[in-house]
Amino acid sequence: MIVQPKRKHTGYDNNENISKNKKIKKIKNSPSVTQNNNNNTLTNYHHNNNTNINFQNRKINNNDDLDILNAINDLPPGSYPTYNSNSQNNNYDKDYIKIGTLNIQSGFNNKKSDILEYFITNNYDILAIQEMHITNPHLFTNMKKISISNNEENINLYIYKDTNGNTVTDSHSGVCIIMKEELQKRVSTVKTHKGRVLTIELHFKKIHLLIINTYIPTNNQKKEQIETCYKQIETLINSHSSKPNAHIILLGDFNVQPRKQDRKNNAWKARIYSILKMASMVNAIKQHHDRYLPTHAPATTKEFTSAIDHIYTTQNLIDHSYYASTATIDPQLHFNTDHKCVFLIIHHDYIFKNPNYRKQNIYKSKNTTRKNIYNYHKMNDELWLQYTEGTKNYLAFHRLEYADAVLNPLHTSTIQAIETKWTILKKSILAAKAQYIPMYNIKATNRNNTPLPIRQKENMILQIHHALLNFSIKKIIHRMAMENEQSQSITIDNIPLEKWQAYWNI
Repeated sequence: MIVQPKRKHTGYDNNENISKNKKIKKIKNSPSVTQNNNNNTLTNYHHNNNTNINFQNRKINNNDDLDILNAINDLPPGSYPTYNSNSQNNNYDKDYIKIGTLNIQSGFNNKKSDILEYFITNNYDILAIQEMHITNPHLFTNMKKISISNNEENINLYIYKDTNGNTVTDSHSGVCIIMKEELQKRVSTVKTHKGRVLTIELHFKKIHLLIINTYIPTNNQKKEQIETCYKQIETLINSHSSKPNAHIILLGDFNVQPRKQDRKNNAWKARIYSILKMASMVNAIKQHHDRYLPTHAPATTKEFTSAIDHIYTTQNLIDHSYYASTATIDPQLHFNTDHKCVFLIIHHDYIFKNPNYRKQNIYKSKNTTRKNIYNYHKMNDELWLQYTEGTKNYLAFHRLEYADAVLNPLHTSTIQAIETKWTILKKSILAAKAQYIPMYNIKATNRNNTPLPIRQKENMILQIHHALLNFSIKKIIHRMAMENEQSQSITIDNIPLEKWQAYWNI
């Protein structure tokens, strides 16, 4: 199959960190650039003596690939690496793995070539697909290898399918995972569950990675089937969590929103979020945006309003992620679907454990940051006046920042326009508050990651310590009472220092 070069990347939604639409410079006298890199190992992925990416083996796929590399390596837009193998410092020491999930809204066989093209042109390493509308029972692992030609390079992709859904009662089922050969070589086990839950376990040097692709039924009348899927997911997570260096990614179409109002209306169906909370798994989108982004456009409104497609990971993975967001699928360039693609970008060397890898503290835990609580009691008329003027100034500044989005007539009277205006208002208020309103001095709270049994033992030791201290105090008081015969007037406050020193043999 040949990827048509005329198609272009559709772009990201809510992407504030990665620039786009930069032209790639052509490299002269570099025939080795187009060599096939499917069989590259970690030893030739980087230069031998440093952490730089060896671009003779790691080809830049397109403009977006280059933009992401520049962003994660803190380089200005438009930067380009050298292909000189003798160069010991090309400023590119970080690479990435891109993982995504997408509900294609049926028709996998008809959309297959477009889906694979979307996979390549958008630089995915792993892409989970839901709602294939395929029910083809299989006893053994259903895996297919496909070779794709892209820019004079052959790329091997592997598709793992779960099409074991019931042909009569569950014709909308069917999920699959597409991955590159570099990751497929690490696959150890594959499990399926009735065309609704596909699980792949990958083993790396120091990581046991479990990827779960799920498509929860939309119809709430299928409660028994939904509960069975939840039980399967919960069993998989609990079983894998007991393994050393366990890492888990759960992604797919949950068909229920995480918001409190929706969870109240469908409490039993929202149990999936309770399962993930108990497993200490975090939402990738919320981690990078502090809110859920809409991923689905209902047929009634055709506006993206509901957040039902998600990527959840264990904390050890999200700590090594660069960015997460959503991407709209352009039907003119790719295929029709009423869902957005949700993607997560994580550090390549953390997964493959390059010996030169150093942990990047990209995102600090929210539990270790100082909590801002504003002290409105200290506000007076003068400070309120300053706050009012400051808010006006920040509003003018942020209007200029988002001028293109606000003035775009295509966004008029849409949810996206409302979101943009709310962002301007919120950022202006927060900036003015931080500058003009005093805050309480509250210390940061540090999360205790010590296992619960050890914390319980520490509490017992503290209790024993306090009991021993009380016993010591009473013993000294008793001795002093016997010496002075004034037991009624002796308290802990009037025990002389020499008595303590004598007691502890100092």
